[in-house]
Amino acid sequence: MIDSKLSPLIRLGVAEEDILKFDVLCLPENIEGPAQGDQLYDSDSSITLSKLVKAENIRCANSLDLGLETKFLERRGALIWLGTIWILNTVIVPLLVNILATKLFGRKTGKSSGSNTPPDKPLAVRVNILLRKDGEFSSIKYEGDSEVLLRLLAATENNPDDK
Repeated sequence: MIDSKLSPLIRLGVAEEDILKFDVLCLPENIEGPAQGDQLYDSDSSITLSKLVKAENIRCANSLDLGLETKFLERRGALIWLGTIWILNTVIVPLLVNILATKLFGRKTGKSSGSNTPPDKPLAVRVNILLRKDGEFSSIKYEGDSEVLLRLLAATENNPDDK
């Protein structure tokens, strides 16, 4: 049964079984809009995130891995655009939080990826997250500081009502 939350990719010709074999998908920020792949835009931070996640041996795909032809959009400024992240397996959330904190946001190293923001000041982030947990999907559209995003993601794995 095809879940309606997967329909943006299915509409673009990606099979449901190809989607569900990954733990994380780093997708274009406008994946839910255009009907054709050539109208999709991957941000540079989204591409970097997918490379970092793959380097940790997490089953991750980006639009290229899924056969979508997208355009590259390099954003300049203090705001980090992560595009759309689909977390299809919540087991990887602690690893994803660590990757974001230490490698992309540079919180532990004091270096931020492509930003002149001082390390003691949280970075500004914009991201759309689709989280699959126990077969159900939740959607988060977030724009704010990186520290709050990390706490929000960490909280998704610590729900005491989970089985």
